[in-house]
Amino acid sequence: MAQDEVGTSSAEDSKTSQWYEIIAGSSLEQGDVLPNIFAPRVVQDELAQGGYRVRPGRGDYVVLSQTCDLENDKLQEVLLADVSDYQSAARDSERARQTAFREALIQGSDWAYFLLPEFERTAQVVLVNSKFSLPVSGRC
Repeated sequence: MAQDEVGTSSAEDSKTSQWYEIIAGSSLEQGDVLPNIFAPRVVQDELAQGGYRVRPGRGDYVVLSQTCDLENDKLQEVLLADVSDYQSAARDSERARQTAFREALIQGSDWAYFLLPEFERTAQVVLVNSKFSLPVSGRC
């Protein structure tokens, strides 16, 4: 394994410099993965008045808001993005079933998606285009 100038391996650096993690504490930081949380979403519905309705549901999300803003109470809402398992993303999108998409996902060259490592579950994909905000508890 190649050593960098400070004597740690590149693999070790990449493990400690990840921008995401599954959290268990009460503070939020950018990159925290929030599994199975309730989040109402606005979805298009041709039958609803105005063409939209609120859909309650649970899902996995990653925090996109900057940690410094969250820590210094500069935000009233936290920005989140959907996290989906790869199989669901592939089922919902023909593009996601293509080899070029999988290669771009692995290389990290597709700005609309980000591949998370396989924590304790299957491969997870951050759907960067599918983002929304929720009020920070106690302030709204």
